Amino acid sequence: MIKLIASRAYLFVRSTLNKMLIPKGFVAVKVNDNQLFFFDPSNSSQGFLLYTTGKYGSGTELLAQLFFSHIIKNGYVVVDVGAHFGFYTLIAAAKVGKSGLVMAFEPSKTNFRVLRVNILANRLTNVKLYKVALADENGRAVLGVPRGRLSGENTLAVNPSQAEQLEVVEVRRFDEIAEEEGISKVDVVKIDVEGAEYKVLKGFGNYLDTCKYIILEVHPSQMVKLGTSPKELYALLNRHGYNLYWLDKKAGIIPVSHNRLMSKILTRHHLICAKQDLELDKIRLRLMKYDLIVKSSFTRRQRLAMLFNNPKYIFRRQNI
Repeated sequence: MIKLIASRAYLFVRSTLNKMLIPKGFVAVKVNDNQLFFFDPSNSSQGFLLYTTGKYGSGTELLAQLFFSHIIKNGYVVVDVGAHFGFYTLIAAAKVGKSGLVMAFEPSKTNFRVLRVNILANRLTNVKLYKVALADENGRAVLGVPRGRLSGENTLAVNPSQAEQLEVVEVRRFDEIAEEEGISKVDVVKIDVEGAEYKVLKGFGNYLDTCKYIILEVHPSQMVKLGTSPKELYALLNRHGYNLYWLDKKAGIIPVSHNRLMSKILTRHHLICAKQDLELDKIRLRLMKYDLIVKSSFTRRQRLAMLFNNPKYIFRRQNI
């Protein structure tokens, strides 16, 4: 009951602030110094935070971004599952270089259109886009956009009565797509699929045997709606030889401990999976040296200009 009240209060406050302060249109910030990232601050929680604070998310989401950027090397094959508008995709494209590849998967028609704009605007030739949802079987499914139009929280674990809108999307296994593309291995996988985590990873098949790192956000309550559980997810990752780590906003990166497993596994959390033991002390020191991956390029004056719909800083929806 408390969670329900808090959720409704958040939506009310967010909706009110949107109407008062947030422009209805697309704005852009610079990522990796020279890439443009277009987003609509009024229709996703990450966009709202990016516009108001200059940070794409909060808490462990920021740690996940830093770690993601830290581990990718030139020539890597990176898979972005649940790419949304392409924030992680842009980071990966800058890191893998011309010899690498980024495969970005986004099933939502609206989100995919913005994702494509971000790739074209930055003239990226090392990114391939796929308008499909990944799972453990091929077919079609219903994707739901939750009320409040939170485009970053689209889910296959949909309750039609609680959805803003519904969309039928294509569903594919990753291993079949990768084989069609002639890809023999992947190096890094990022997953944010609002409950379909287990099904997505199961669809990777033998590619899990060679993938170096997986970064995913685990949504236990949504997983249950899809007939799976965090226990199954952890067991699958263990079978493929991954060492598991949680992201904690205070402690940073910590190994998964069995005595804390049940309390942590039932709540939404970020999980890092690595084939080798992470040298946590070295990683912490390196991450401390990193600045935030994205800094809002908006000055206070520019933000005020955007609030009053100055076209110099706003990219209108119809232009996307």
